[in-house]
Amino acid sequence: MKLFKKCDYESAIVQIKACMEQLEPNGKNCSLCGDNDHQAFECTHNPLVALERIHEYKCFFCGNYFSGKDAEDHFGLTENDNPKCITVLMSLINKKNKEIEKLTEYQHLAGEYCEKNQKLVEAINGLIHHFNDYGLEEESFVLVMEVEKARTVLRELGYLSN
Repeated sequence: MKLFKKCDYESAIVQIKACMEQLEPNGKNCSLCGDNDHQAFECTHNPLVALERIHEYKCFFCGNYFSGKDAEDHFGLTENDNPKCITVLMSLINKKNKEIEKLTEYQHLAGEYCEKNQKLVEAINGLIHHFNDYGLEEESFVLVMEVEKARTVLRELGYLSN
């Protein structure tokens, strides 16, 4: 343990006096260190804040401080327990992984559907060419019109993509 000198105590007294100028939020910079992202009552240079933090535990994962029952709730009761922030994070990751698995499955099904749709289009085009080869252009035209009507209905029902 460090042995404190008189100048250390004098410095602490100066710091505490600076903190006493800002006992509650006033919209100004920290009266102790001058930073603009906090005020004296929450400044890590404040000896009283440092004293409070002796009994707090900082989570290395989420960066928050916990003490007493809150620390038990966050860190668990044994060293094998995961902190609550990690447990929540793992739960969210697992949920997202399940969503990704479903999307992958849907992408696979969409790919299969596109392949089947392409085969259907190729078969219809082959049939139309077959009609044309036998000089049945008029019947071929009627067939194309009927096929387009059928494809429109299938698109409206969501069975075909554009």
